[in-house]
Amino acid sequence: MVRAFYFWSMQTFLQEVIAEVRQKYSDLSNIVFILPSKRAGTFLKQCIASSNTTPSLSPEIHSIESFVEKMACLRPASVSQQLFELYNAYLTSDHPKDKEGFYTFSKWSGTLIQDINEMDRYLIDTQKLFSNLADVQKINHWSPSAEKTEMMEEYLQFWDSLEELYTLFNTALLKKGLGHQGLIYRKAHQKLETYLQENSTCPHVFIGFNALNKAESEIIQTILLNLESHIYWDLDSSFLEDPVHDAGHFIREHFKGWPHFRNNPLKGIQENFRSKKEIQIIGVPTNVTQAKYVGTLLKNLNKNTSTSLTNTAVVLSDEGFLNPLLHALPPEIKAINITMGYPLGKTVMASLFLQLFRLHIQKGEQGWYYQEVLDVLAHPYIKILMRHKGQDLARHLSQKIREKNWTYINVHRLIEKTSIAKNYISTLFLDKTPTPKKFVLQCLKIIALLKTKLQDSRESLSPESWSFVFSSA
Repeated sequence: MVRAFYFWSMQTFLQEVIAEVRQKYSDLSNIVFILPSKRAGTFLKQCIASSNTTPSLSPEIHSIESFVEKMACLRPASVSQQLFELYNAYLTSDHPKDKEGFYTFSKWSGTLIQDINEMDRYLIDTQKLFSNLADVQKINHWSPSAEKTEMMEEYLQFWDSLEELYTLFNTALLKKGLGHQGLIYRKAHQKLETYLQENSTCPHVFIGFNALNKAESEIIQTILLNLESHIYWDLDSSFLEDPVHDAGHFIREHFKGWPHFRNNPLKGIQENFRSKKEIQIIGVPTNVTQAKYVGTLLKNLNKNTSTSLTNTAVVLSDEGFLNPLLHALPPEIKAINITMGYPLGKTVMASLFLQLFRLHIQKGEQGWYYQEVLDVLAHPYIKILMRHKGQDLARHLSQKIREKNWTYINVHRLIEKTSIAKNYISTLFLDKTPTPKKFVLQCLKIIALLKTKLQDSRESLSPESWSFVFSSA
C-alpha cells in the first residue's frame, strides 16, 4: 500500500477570512460566526486567538446545528428519545386499530424517523405530501374487479395515518422542548423574523459552507439580505470555474440563484490548486510500518523549527488505522490534528463487552469452553481490573487453567483457584446465563470497578475510552 504526504506552506483559509474580517471590524466580540461543524469552530477560535494583539472577548461561534438550535429554542432529542416518542405517538394514533409490538415497530420506525427528518429539513408541505402518498398507494392497489382484502385495507390505512403520526410525534417532542434535526430546522425557519429583530445589531459571518438543505439555504439567504453579514466559501477557483466539476457544483448553483450575489461577489475563493507544492510519495508495505513511519516523520517535523505541527494534518484513508497511529506517535508530540473520527465500536473497551456477551450466550451445560475464558482473562482491561497488590490475578488464573488441562470451566472452579479474585470472578463470570437486563447491569458494575481502579492511573486506559467509562459509571 502507498501513502502520499503533501507539504506546503501558505496562509490557511480561516486565517485569510479572519484577516479580511479584521479589516472591516476592529472588535470581533460582537460578531456571530457560523460554520459547518464544531470542529471548524475550534480551529476558528485558535485562529482568532493567535491573531489577537491585545486581550479581547471571544466572539459568538456556532456550528450550523447549534445556531439553528438557538434560533428554534429547542434541544436535540437523542435517537432513543425519538424512537420512544414515535412509538407513543403510534399507540395513541387512531390507525391502525391493531397496534404492532415495540420490537416489530422498531424494525421500520428508523426509516420513518429519517424520512420525517428530511421532510422538515427541506421544509416540505407535509399535508400535500402525505395526501399524495396515500393517493399513489390507492392507485397502485386499485382494481375495479376485485375487492380489497383485509391486509390491503390495513396497508392503505397505514398510509392514511402517516400525517396524524407525523403531527403527534412532532407535537410530543415540542412539548418537551425537544426536536429531531429536521424539526429544529423547521422551527428555526419559522422564528427567523423574530431572530432578525433581536439580533439586528450583530454582524453575521458564515464560513466554509457547500451543500445546504432548503432550511439552511433560506435561513442564510434571509440573514444575508436583512442583516449586516458576509459569507465565505472554501473553494479553489479551478473547481469553481470548471462547469462540470462536482466540487464546485453547489456553490455555482448558489451564485446563480441567491439574490445576495446579484450585487456581491463570491468571497473566500482561493488560487491554491495551481500553485507550486512540494509532494513526497513514500511506498510502505504494511499498516504497522506505515504507522511507525508517520511517527518518525512527525518527530522530524517537530524538530524542524521552521515547521509547526499546529499547521500539520494527518489524513487517513481508513479509520481502523487510527489506533496503530496513535500508539506510534513519539512521546514529545503532545497533540496532532488527525482528520479522522473513531467509532466507539472499534475501541478496546467495546471489545471487552463483546467478549463477555459472546462468553455468556455460548455457555453450555458443562460450563464455558476453556479458550473463551482465556480470551476474556487476556483482555488488557481485565488484566487491569484483576491486578491486586502487584499480582496479575488474570495471568495466575490462566496458568492454573492450562496446568489443570480443563476443557470446560464453571464459576466454582475459577473461585477455587484464587480466593483473592473472588469478587472479580463473580462479576465477570455469571453462574447462570443472564437476562438482557441483568447483563447490562453487570456491564455497568464492571465499568464502575474499572473506574475505581483507574482513578489514579489514567495512562492505563486509552483516551478514546475515558468519556465512555466515566459517563457510564
